Amino acid sequence: MITLTPVALEGHGVRLEPLEMSHADGLIAAAADGRLWELWYSFIPRPHETAGYITGALAGHLKPWAAGWSASGRTASAWRPNARSKRLARAWCRVARVVTARSGSART
Repeated sequence: MITLTPVALEGHGVRLEPLEMSHADGLIAAAADGRLWELWYSFIPRPHETAGYITGALAGHLKPWAAGWSASGRTASAWRPNARSKRLARAWCRVARVVTARSGSART
């Protein structure tokens, strides 16, 4: 049987880790910088809706992630996987392979 263990990914000054309720304050602060919940083209929860957003994201079968800055430890965003984001994740993996290959550290 496979046992899944949450991991944090860190590099180039950013950190990606499993989303937890402890990220709520950081997400509220990041969204408040520009009142991002008012943008028509993206869903950003209002400050009082952030805990509910995290609870809902954690209840899904695709686990959510939080992204932030390594140096300060500040949370900058949350990512809740869906069909569109899986396509985006595959695209990022392709970009990472290209960058790795160009840096000369690609595995063959």
